[in-house]
Amino acid sequence: MNIDFVKTLRKDFPQFIFKENDDFHWSKQKNTIFFNPESTHFHLLILHELAHALLGHETFNLDIELLQMETEAWEFTKNNLATQYGICFDSNISERKLDTYRDWIHKRSLCPNCTVNGFQKSDLSYKCPACGTTWTVNDSRFKSLRRVKK
Repeated sequence: MNIDFVKTLRKDFPQFIFKENDDFHWSKQKNTIFFNPESTHFHLLILHELAHALLGHETFNLDIELLQMETEAWEFTKNNLATQYGICFDSNISERKLDTYRDWIHKRSLCPNCTVNGFQKSDLSYKCPACGTTWTVNDSRFKSLRRVKK
């Protein structure tokens, strides 16, 4: 059934490549929507990645821009794609997924000196408004967080 849905999406969106993978993600560089056909909530997750593709999402500079893109993609999925394909949209799933990004942003912004939330100055650089500490973070959402004081 999931593979039949992918065939439908390939037919409806021939401008994109759909490729099996261990996880779901959109690659603008490869013009490819990666998906895991065995995943729970498969239909919503693949539509979410399709939303990224249709919205032209590519890169972000600030963490909050990533959260904005994720939110836009979930809204597009809810208001357009899920309806178009008769898929029941479960806002609990989208909120759980968005929470992972919110948590990631929160952890990155915690000052390593006094644990107050800092603000992002540039791509990987933060500053604490309370104590003035500056720090950088690693760039991956999928590895353990590292904060290094400057």
